[in-house]
Amino acid sequence: MMRKGRMGMGRGLGLAALAAGVVFFGGCGEQDLYRPPHSPWQIAGRVALESSPQDVTVVGDFAFVAGGEAGLIVIDISDPANPAVISMHDTTKFAEAIKVASVPAGDSVIEVAFVVEGTEGITTFDITDPLNIISFQQGTTAVDGNGLFIEISEDPDVPYVVYLAENWKGIRIFESDLNVPGLLRYNGVFAGTRGYAKSIAVQNGYAYVADNEMGLCVVDVRERVLGRVKTVSFCDTDGRAQGVAVDGGFAFVADGVNGLVVMSIDGGETPVIVSRLALPGDCLAIVERDQIAFLAAKDGGIHTVGVSDPINPVHLGTVKTSYANGIGISGDGVLVVSDRDQGIIVLTGGGGFQDKTPPGKVTDLEAAPVDSTSIRLAWTAPGNDLFRGTAAEYDIRYSRSEIDALSWEDATPVEDAPAPSRAGTEETHRVRGLEPDVEYFFALRTADEVSNWSALSNVASAVTAAGNVPPVLSNPGVEPLAGGPDQLFTFSVTYADAEGDVPSRADVVIDGTPWAMALSSGDPETGARYVYQTTLPAGGHEHFFAFNDGHGNQAATAVVPGPYIGILFRMGSPLDELGRDTDETLHTVVLTREVEFSPYEVTQQEYEELMGTNPSRHTGPNRPVENVTWFDAVAYCNALSQREGLAPAYEIRGTTVTWDREADGWRLPTEAEWERACRAGTETAFMNGDLTWPTCLDPLGAPDPVADAVAWFCGNAGTSHREVGQKLANAWGLHDMHGNVWEWCWDWYVAELGTGVALDPQGPPGGSQRVIRGGSWYYFARECRSASRAPYWPNSADDIVGFRVVRYATE
Repeated sequence: MMRKGRMGMGRGLGLAALAAGVVFFGGCGEQDLYRPPHSPWQIAGRVALESSPQDVTVVGDFAFVAGGEAGLIVIDISDPANPAVISMHDTTKFAEAIKVASVPAGDSVIEVAFVVEGTEGITTFDITDPLNIISFQQGTTAVDGNGLFIEISEDPDVPYVVYLAENWKGIRIFESDLNVPGLLRYNGVFAGTRGYAKSIAVQNGYAYVADNEMGLCVVDVRERVLGRVKTVSFCDTDGRAQGVAVDGGFAFVADGVNGLVVMSIDGGETPVIVSRLALPGDCLAIVERDQIAFLAAKDGGIHTVGVSDPINPVHLGTVKTSYANGIGISGDGVLVVSDRDQGIIVLTGGGGFQDKTPPGKVTDLEAAPVDSTSIRLAWTAPGNDLFRGTAAEYDIRYSRSEIDALSWEDATPVEDAPAPSRAGTEETHRVRGLEPDVEYFFALRTADEVSNWSALSNVASAVTAAGNVPPVLSNPGVEPLAGGPDQLFTFSVTYADAEGDVPSRADVVIDGTPWAMALSSGDPETGARYVYQTTLPAGGHEHFFAFNDGHGNQAATAVVPGPYIGILFRMGSPLDELGRDTDETLHTVVLTREVEFSPYEVTQQEYEELMGTNPSRHTGPNRPVENVTWFDAVAYCNALSQREGLAPAYEIRGTTVTWDREADGWRLPTEAEWERACRAGTETAFMNGDLTWPTCLDPLGAPDPVADAVAWFCGNAGTSHREVGQKLANAWGLHDMHGNVWEWCWDWYVAELGTGVALDPQGPPGGSQRVIRGGSWYYFARECRSASRAPYWPNSADDIVGFRVVRYATE
């Protein structure tokens, strides 16, 4: 008995299915009555998991699984018959969905896994080395996240975009942080779909959202600005739309009631259903490649459907499983299926997929003259597939006029073009045999091994020299960039002269004084390395390099800061530190003066004796004073200095406070001074080790043991702070640097600390909030880490904030 359907159902079944005598029954309870065709893909291997997997994606020989309670699971599928779990990585909440993308990262390319964690939003991991995965400690805004789509520009300097389908908001849009490409920024852009958004695909400026109440919703995302991103049309499937894939002019929807629903799409126009194909079970997810759609179905399995003719989809077969909910595919034809009950299932046999993705477009081609007959080109290698892998071939061409798509064929090919390097590699090539004093234009295209050609690169131009060519200086620098007073610094630069002229002058100019450099290696024509070594006094220095080729041609580099000499330490936290926040960029700090720290936070007794009042809410003479503003703290510092006959550090005029950096009086520490003192020579999250649980109590009701030993925080403090000095001191004898009360610092707060060397940093010249450090009795363990920092209004007073005093050390 054939199930009755809506108009279009017959077309959806297709003539091939009818001719084969296939009878479809709807609903999970009737599945056993249906005998599906033999699928081209069959089970090769399985691996059971302790948790229930929710989704899977494949990169090369590895499958990355959203493992529910288990977080991110990595599985080696290099032998499809014997897949093996190689690692598991915890996520804060339930891992529900996953996508992976290759993204530019400075001068390289990294693979990033994006894991949806429901209310935690999206967590990101660097999976470039699947055997050494690093969490970016990312958490984004979300209420109940579901599916993901990653949109990457061909221009590596343009942030990639992450679209999240979620039950509450419809879709949310995130953009990557170009400084830390694994981190996502949320600019408050969302759009409702009126139902429960489950999956999303983006094409040509429109997002196509599978919404299990509305069907397929179309959202205009051409301008990613709140108010302009909005639902513009939809088409109901009369079922439960759960997954969506888009290819060309069609959207393929996995529907829990109707199986596969195919719609024609045209930008913001209302989608139109062109066919349906009833499939057993509750279809939850879909991927499409090479005109084949793969659907994962609860109580149905993995359905394979031919969609070369979207109006007449053909059921090619089904592999039955109990609760298939996600599918990942590899380029060589391996299917990896997540099944909530059975774990991970690997299927093979259908053959490899066509590679239709071209290499990325080169966007940074540069040209510079070398001599009168040659020009050097430089660019960053794209990948085999956009930013992934290694391409196969370059086609570099030049012309005496501008090159575009129309004039490309008329341009002259470079006969000795190099083979591409791995994506993200800096590449150069010298084009020879040119004429003197002529402007040449250059462009290139890149191909993969199956001759998918990239779009035309940007056009670069340069003029060949008319006569003797000035020398070129490259790769200037000093090693190390920072060091102590006894450090030997090596200044070096590469000198190259097209005619091979030996330099008559080869100097490094340090703080305005030239010093002659010596040839270390190489020759002038191909590149000669010159060096100079010396020690330098404490402080910050600057330098540049100046050469002359003996023919009156000068070459000099720009003046740059460095090296820095003083007391060194690493400020901030590594990307994999548990509890890390994005404002803790790891960088080197150089301090030129030692600082004496009070071993304890200022107590209520000390404050009251000097200031005549105790503003604290939780009283006790040996407890830290709290409920003090930043202005109260600097006033106390001055009063203490005056009592001890020291020069006050601050000039206070109303709310304007000026720091006299030559004064020997007591003051607040800069946050760099504070962190160095807190660490006391350590590089772990706490002065006594790394954090193992970031919040108050672990699932067994115990506080993190590392934090518990040195800090009063929400896991052990109770309802207030405690007397100072009750926890272990650090190696420098300082107590309560972790927890008890936050401590005021001098600096205005700024979120970006940078990655370069900082000499005696004291924060920006102005701002709205000051920095507090150390965490408190009321906060999580992660806020008590050495690198943790937070902004606080300087005129605010609270029972979680106190301070300690410091002064420059006397000899």
